[in-house]
Amino acid sequence: MPVVAAADRPFERTSAGLPMRVAPAVLAREEIDDPDVIQLPRQSGEVPVVSVPPVALAAVPDRAPDPAAVEPASTASDAVAAGADEASEIDEALEMLVDLAPHLDCLVTVEDPEGRITYARCQGMLARLGRAVSDRRVWRALLQLADGDPDPEVRAAADEALVALETYGTTPKA
Repeated sequence: MPVVAAADRPFERTSAGLPMRVAPAVLAREEIDDPDVIQLPRQSGEVPVVSVPPVALAAVPDRAPDPAAVEPASTASDAVAAGADEASEIDEALEMLVDLAPHLDCLVTVEDPEGRITYARCQGMLARLGRAVSDRRVWRALLQLADGDPDPEVRAAADEALVALETYGTTPKA
């Protein structure tokens, strides 16, 4: 049953339960001028826009600090709390990957090899997490990339993903 959004744009649910625009060719595509936003190609109207936050890199010191100037190590409880925060952030990122999995198919057909490598690596990660969905399209795409892609890095990444799917298995479709 279609759900209507606040802007009177019709929405339906994808197989993963995410909202999807109906008749994307009829609706005007919104162009975003933000350089930190990467717009993925749309084929079925199911591809979300992914925003990449800027990363600030710290300067690397030329020499090791003087041992007398180094502050004492933090307490074990601070280290445990920091580890727990990092683990929860990783879990959140992996759950986002699981939510995006049904929308990754468009990366198989992109011209640049980085997109195809990303597809293969994401499918391999999902398999290692035990969250890869049993889908013929995924197997077919990975086999095509492993056997027929002109780029050796794409073939290697697809082969690694196939090994992960064979090793860790898949989960039934919902």
